[in-house]
Order: sequence, then C-alpha cells, then structure tokens
Amino acid sequence: AELLWAEAACGPVRLSLGIPDLVAQGHLVQGRVSWIRHNAPVSTEHRRWSPTAYKELVSECAQRNKALSEAARRHVSDGKRVLVDCWRVGHARRLVASLRALRVNAALMVGSTPHATRWKALDDLVSGKIDVVVATLLGEGVDIPALDVVINAEGGKESASAVQRLRNLTKSQDKEEAIIVDVVDHHHARLAKWTAERRKMYRGLGFKGA
Repeated sequence: AELLWAEAACGPVRLSLGIPDLVAQGHLVQGRVSWIRHNAPVSTEHRRWSPTAYKELVSECAQRNKALSEAARRHVSDGKRVLVDCWRVGHARRLVASLRALRVNAALMVGSTPHATRWKALDDLVSGKIDVVVATLLGEGVDIPALDVVINAEGGKESASAVQRLRNLTKSQDKEEAIIVDVVDHHHARLAKWTAERRKMYRGLGFKGA
C-alpha cells in the first residue's frame, strides 16, 4: 500500500537500492551481527504461543536479560555508544535497572518520555555523558550516525520494522562497521523459529556474522 501511494504521488519506481547496494556504494557502513546466548531452560509450560509466553520467556526472562545487560556493558567498556531496542515498556525498565546495577549509565526512552527528554538522551549518548539508551520507540525516521551498537532485546521475527530499527548503519567519522547484537533463543520453538528468521534476514542484508 505504501509503495502504491508513493508511486501515485511521485511516479513509478526507477531504481530500487537495498542495504547491500548502499554499503557497496559507500553510503552505509558494513553491518556485523554478534550473537549472544543465555542459559534459560527450555519451556515446558507454554505449548501454545501467547502474550503471556512472550512476557515470561522474553521480557521477564532473568537469564536472557542478564546476557543482554552484560553484552551492553562489554561494548560500553570498549568505548561504544549503545542502543537497546525493546518492544514492551516493562522490559525496557528491567533492562535499565539491570544495566544500572552493573554501573552502566543507562537512560530510558518510552512513549511517555517527553520529547525534550528524548532528544537530550540522544545528545548525551552521542556526547558520551550516558553510555546506553534503552528505547521502545526509535524506529523509522530516526537517524543516529554516531551510534555504534544496536542490541535487539525484543527478539521477534524478521520484519520491515526490524530493519528500520538498525539505526547505526549510517556513516560517521572513524566508524568502520555497525554492530548488531542479537540473541540465540532456544527455550521455545516459536522463539527458535524467530531466531532463524532473523538470521536469514541478516544474511540477506549482507551482514557479517549472520
């Protein structure tokens, strides 16, 4: 529908370039996927997928959140600017608390965060005043060239929105690659399927490590 609307307004598509094309032409930096693992036990309670299953196996999964927080801390220790993408506000709040417990200076950005506070958090991330932004709302239209690492905390399946959340592909001074941290979820069949779909998506984008 969006493509039809664009063609009606601007005329037919003359040239379509994907992320691999833009990387090859030097407009974007090369993406690299870093996979992390956790030791959450395989679920035997949620035979059918549901919002409750997502809540318990993703947003409230202690082992998974620990692995995510430790990955963020490692990249901060390497001097990287880190964005953590979440779907649920509760998940974002848990990760901010976990990061702060690890003495990582993390800021929360959700729908209720005032616009002025959102922009200040991003400015502080770029300037180094804070280490990590954990957000539920940085999707299409938000560009952060200085961002080094995006951590996909929400899991989920391959989708256009998953690609749009990769806010670190834009070129910036001295940035040689964009690091995407993702999770190998093994503790439910649905999550394992989504992990495989995301891996296929990254391969299609030409990312290293996929």
